[in-house]
Amino acid sequence: MGVVNIGGASAAEPGIATAVGTAFAIMLGQGTEVALTLALPIGILGLQIKTVLYIFLVGMFASRFDQLAAEGKQKQIVMLHYGLWAVNWLLYSLVAFLGILFGSDAVSALLAAIPEVVMNGLSICGGLLPAVGMAMLMKMLWDKKICMYYFLGFVLAAYLNLPLVALAVLGTILAVCVGMTDYRFNQLQAMRTVVSGPNAAADNYDLDEEEEAFFHE
Repeated sequence: MGVVNIGGASAAEPGIATAVGTAFAIMLGQGTEVALTLALPIGILGLQIKTVLYIFLVGMFASRFDQLAAEGKQKQIVMLHYGLWAVNWLLYSLVAFLGILFGSDAVSALLAAIPEVVMNGLSICGGLLPAVGMAMLMKMLWDKKICMYYFLGFVLAAYLNLPLVALAVLGTILAVCVGMTDYRFNQLQAMRTVVSGPNAAADNYDLDEEEEAFFHE
Protein backbone atom coordinates (compact mmCIF):
# COMPACT_ATOMS: atom_id res chain seq x y z
CA MET A 1 0.00 0.00 0.00
CA GLY A 2 2.94 2.33 0.59
CA VAL A 3 3.95 2.37 -3.08
CA VAL A 4 0.47 3.04 -4.51
CA ASN A 5 -0.31 6.57 -5.68
CA ILE A 6 -3.67 7.63 -4.23
CA GLY A 7 -5.24 10.72 -5.78
CA GLY A 8 -2.61 13.47 -5.92
CA ALA A 9 -0.39 11.89 -3.28
CA SER A 10 2.68 10.35 -4.90
CA ALA A 11 4.74 7.73 -3.10
CA ALA A 12 8.53 7.57 -3.36
CA GLU A 13 9.67 5.73 -6.48
CA PRO A 14 10.19 2.10 -5.35
CA GLY A 15 12.14 0.85 -8.38
CA ILE A 16 15.18 3.08 -8.22
CA ALA A 17 15.13 3.08 -4.41
CA THR A 18 15.28 -0.73 -4.34
CA ALA A 19 17.91 -1.09 -7.06
CA VAL A 20 20.31 1.60 -5.89
CA GLY A 21 19.79 1.02 -2.16
CA THR A 22 20.43 -2.73 -2.51
CA ALA A 23 23.45 -2.16 -4.74
CA PHE A 24 25.02 0.30 -2.31
CA ALA A 25 24.42 -2.04 0.63
CA ILE A 26 26.14 -4.87 -1.24
CA MET A 27 29.03 -2.63 -2.34
CA LEU A 28 29.55 -1.37 1.22
CA GLY A 29 29.21 -4.85 2.68
CA GLN A 30 26.35 -3.74 4.94
CA GLY A 31 22.90 -5.09 5.68
CA THR A 32 19.33 -4.02 5.19
CA GLU A 33 19.61 -1.10 7.61
CA VAL A 34 21.96 0.70 5.21
CA ALA A 35 19.78 -0.14 2.22
CA LEU A 36 16.69 1.24 3.95
CA THR A 37 18.52 4.39 5.04
CA LEU A 38 19.61 5.12 1.48
CA ALA A 39 16.37 4.00 -0.17
CA LEU A 40 14.14 6.80 1.16
CA PRO A 41 16.08 9.87 -0.12
CA ILE A 42 16.94 8.06 -3.36
CA GLY A 43 13.28 7.14 -3.86
CA ILE A 44 12.19 10.75 -3.31
CA LEU A 45 14.84 11.98 -5.76
CA GLY A 46 13.75 9.31 -8.26
CA LEU A 47 10.14 10.47 -7.96
CA GLN A 48 11.14 14.04 -8.86
CA ILE A 49 13.17 12.84 -11.84
CA LYS A 50 10.29 10.62 -12.99
CA THR A 51 7.87 13.54 -12.74
CA VAL A 52 10.19 15.79 -14.75
CA LEU A 53 10.45 13.14 -17.48
CA TYR A 54 6.68 12.78 -17.64
CA ILE A 55 6.18 16.54 -17.90
CA PHE A 56 8.94 17.53 -20.31
CA LEU A 57 9.18 14.35 -22.39
CA VAL A 58 5.88 12.49 -22.44
CA GLY A 59 3.69 15.56 -21.84
CA MET A 60 5.10 17.39 -24.85
CA PHE A 61 3.64 14.76 -27.19
CA ALA A 62 0.09 14.85 -25.79
CA SER A 63 -1.12 17.15 -28.56
CA ARG A 64 0.57 14.93 -31.12
CA PHE A 65 -1.44 11.94 -29.87
CA ASP A 66 -4.65 13.96 -30.23
CA GLN A 67 -3.70 14.94 -33.78
CA LEU A 68 -2.93 11.35 -34.79
CA ALA A 69 -6.18 10.14 -33.20
CA ALA A 70 -8.17 12.75 -35.15
CA GLU A 71 -6.50 11.58 -38.35
CA GLY A 72 -7.18 7.92 -37.54
CA LYS A 73 -3.50 6.92 -37.71
CA GLN A 74 -3.58 4.04 -35.25
CA LYS A 75 -0.23 2.57 -36.31
CA GLN A 76 1.60 5.86 -35.70
CA ILE A 77 -0.08 6.17 -32.28
CA VAL A 78 1.18 2.71 -31.27
CA MET A 79 4.70 3.45 -32.53
CA LEU A 80 4.83 6.81 -30.75
CA HIS A 81 3.47 5.26 -27.56
CA TYR A 82 6.08 2.52 -27.38
CA GLY A 83 8.82 4.88 -28.56
CA LEU A 84 8.13 7.34 -25.76
CA TRP A 85 7.86 4.46 -23.30
CA ALA A 86 11.30 3.15 -24.32
CA VAL A 87 13.00 6.57 -24.25
CA ASN A 88 11.41 7.52 -20.93
CA TRP A 89 12.50 4.39 -19.10
CA LEU A 90 15.92 4.38 -20.78
CA LEU A 91 16.61 7.86 -19.43
CA TYR A 92 15.22 6.88 -16.06
CA SER A 93 17.38 3.77 -15.86
CA LEU A 94 20.45 5.93 -16.50
CA VAL A 95 19.87 7.57 -13.13
CA ALA A 96 20.30 4.27 -11.32
CA PHE A 97 23.19 3.25 -13.59
CA LEU A 98 25.13 6.50 -13.05
CA GLY A 99 24.37 6.47 -9.33
CA ILE A 100 25.84 2.99 -8.92
CA LEU A 101 28.71 3.79 -11.30
CA PHE A 102 29.91 6.87 -9.42
CA GLY A 103 29.18 5.40 -6.01
CA SER A 104 27.27 6.36 -2.90
CA ASP A 105 29.51 9.37 -2.22
CA ALA A 106 28.38 11.08 -5.42
CA VAL A 107 24.72 10.43 -4.63
CA SER A 108 25.15 11.75 -1.09
CA ALA A 109 26.90 14.84 -2.44
CA LEU A 110 24.07 15.40 -4.92
CA LEU A 111 21.46 15.17 -2.21
CA ALA A 112 23.47 17.50 0.03
CA ALA A 113 23.82 20.02 -2.83
CA ILE A 114 20.07 20.50 -3.07
CA PRO A 115 19.20 23.77 -1.28
CA GLU A 116 17.43 23.41 2.03
CA VAL A 117 14.63 25.73 0.92
CA VAL A 118 13.90 23.39 -2.01
CA MET A 119 13.77 20.33 0.22
CA ASN A 120 11.52 22.19 2.68
CA GLY A 121 9.22 23.18 -0.18
CA LEU A 122 9.07 19.59 -1.40
CA SER A 123 8.28 18.40 2.13
CA ILE A 124 5.45 20.95 2.48
CA CYS A 125 4.06 20.02 -0.93
CA GLY A 126 4.27 16.36 0.03
CA GLY A 127 2.21 17.10 3.12
CA LEU A 128 -0.42 18.95 1.09
CA LEU A 129 -0.69 16.38 -1.69
CA PRO A 130 -2.85 13.90 0.28
CA ALA A 131 -5.41 16.65 0.95
CA VAL A 132 -5.35 17.65 -2.72
CA GLY A 133 -5.77 14.03 -3.75
CA MET A 134 -8.77 13.57 -1.44
CA ALA A 135 -10.33 16.77 -2.79
CA MET A 136 -9.88 15.56 -6.39
CA LEU A 137 -11.43 12.19 -5.59
CA MET A 138 -14.35 13.79 -3.77
CA LYS A 139 -14.98 16.11 -6.70
CA MET A 140 -15.23 13.14 -9.05
CA LEU A 141 -17.15 10.78 -6.77
CA TRP A 142 -19.29 13.12 -4.67
CA ASP A 143 -22.94 12.11 -4.63
CA LYS A 144 -25.68 13.14 -2.21
CA LYS A 145 -26.84 9.53 -1.98
CA ILE A 146 -23.50 8.25 -0.66
CA CYS A 147 -22.06 11.29 1.11
CA MET A 148 -23.17 9.92 4.50
CA TYR A 149 -20.62 7.10 4.15
CA TYR A 150 -17.82 9.65 3.80
CA PHE A 151 -18.86 11.45 6.97
CA LEU A 152 -19.30 8.13 8.76
CA GLY A 153 -15.74 7.11 7.88
CA PHE A 154 -14.43 10.50 8.99
CA VAL A 155 -16.14 10.22 12.39
CA LEU A 156 -14.95 6.65 12.91
CA ALA A 157 -11.35 7.57 12.06
CA ALA A 158 -11.16 10.96 13.79
CA TYR A 159 -13.12 10.35 16.99
CA LEU A 160 -13.06 6.59 17.52
CA ASN A 161 -9.47 6.17 16.25
CA LEU A 162 -10.30 3.04 14.27
CA PRO A 163 -7.39 1.66 12.20
CA LEU A 164 -7.53 1.55 8.42
CA VAL A 165 -8.06 -2.22 8.40
CA ALA A 166 -11.18 -1.85 10.54
CA LEU A 167 -12.47 0.94 8.29
CA ALA A 168 -11.84 -1.21 5.21
CA VAL A 169 -13.78 -4.12 6.77
CA LEU A 170 -16.69 -1.82 7.69
CA GLY A 171 -16.67 -0.37 4.18
CA THR A 172 -16.82 -3.87 2.71
CA ILE A 173 -19.76 -4.79 4.95
CA LEU A 174 -21.64 -1.63 3.95
CA ALA A 175 -20.92 -2.25 0.27
CA VAL A 176 -22.29 -5.80 0.53
CA CYS A 177 -25.41 -4.55 2.35
CA VAL A 178 -26.06 -1.88 -0.27
CA GLY A 179 -25.48 -4.39 -3.06
CA MET A 180 -27.92 -6.88 -1.53
CA THR A 181 -30.53 -4.14 -1.11
CA ASP A 182 -30.15 -3.07 -4.75
CA TYR A 183 -30.42 -6.69 -5.81
CA ARG A 184 -33.72 -7.08 -3.93
CA PHE A 185 -35.06 -3.91 -5.55
CA ASN A 186 -34.15 -5.29 -8.97
CA GLN A 187 -35.96 -8.53 -8.10
CA LEU A 188 -39.05 -6.58 -7.06
CA GLN A 189 -38.98 -4.67 -10.35
CA ALA A 190 -38.62 -7.91 -12.33
CA MET A 191 -41.49 -9.56 -10.44
CA ARG A 192 -43.73 -6.55 -11.03
CA THR A 193 -42.93 -6.65 -14.73
CA VAL A 194 -43.74 -10.35 -14.97
CA VAL A 195 -47.03 -10.05 -13.05
CA SER A 196 -48.33 -6.85 -14.66
CA GLY A 197 -46.96 -7.29 -18.17
CA PRO A 198 -43.88 -6.16 -20.08
CA ASN A 199 -45.06 -2.52 -20.31
CA ALA A 200 -45.92 -2.12 -16.65
CA ALA A 201 -42.48 -0.87 -15.71
CA ALA A 202 -42.93 2.08 -18.02
CA ASP A 203 -46.41 3.00 -16.72
CA ASN A 204 -46.06 5.49 -13.89
CA TYR A 205 -43.32 3.40 -12.29
CA ASP A 206 -41.14 5.24 -9.84
CA LEU A 207 -38.32 3.33 -8.16
CA ASP A 208 -38.08 5.84 -5.33
CA GLU A 209 -41.75 5.19 -4.43
CA GLU A 210 -41.17 1.45 -4.40
CA GLU A 211 -38.10 1.92 -2.22
CA GLU A 212 -40.20 3.90 0.23
CA ALA A 213 -42.95 1.24 0.25
CA PHE A 214 -40.32 -1.47 0.77
CA PHE A 215 -38.89 0.23 3.84
CA HIS A 216 -42.37 0.92 5.27
CA GLU A 217 -43.06 -2.79 5.11
